Amino acid sequence: MDTLAPARISASRTRKKPNQPWFSQALKILQRKYRQKERCWKLSFCEAERVELKLALNIYKEACRVAKSDYFTRKISEAANSSRELFRTVNVLTTPLGTPKVENSQDFCNKVAKFF
Repeated sequence: MDTLAPARISASRTRKKPNQPWFSQALKILQRKYRQKERCWKLSFCEAERVELKLALNIYKEACRVAKSDYFTRKISEAANSSRELFRTVNVLTTPLGTPKVENSQDFCNKVAKFF
């Protein structure tokens, strides 16, 4: 059961940030502007503020896409002479994020049913 729903043992509420080396200060500023417009819109539900919110979101998403693309393009071009680094970079881009492996056995199903 601990593999499917592990117990929380940490009392700390600090959020661990994922490894995103392409995320720059400029993107952080755009994200703050988007969140600020989102808070304003949630208070008023005004159509003009919703349009501004959508515009800010589109600008932020496009800037993230460009930054990520530029980062990985630069990383691939730097690793052109090193096949190990090149394959590692391509693997990061093409491999989906892992999910916990779950047994497909009757025994595991019985454990889950017994737990709940």
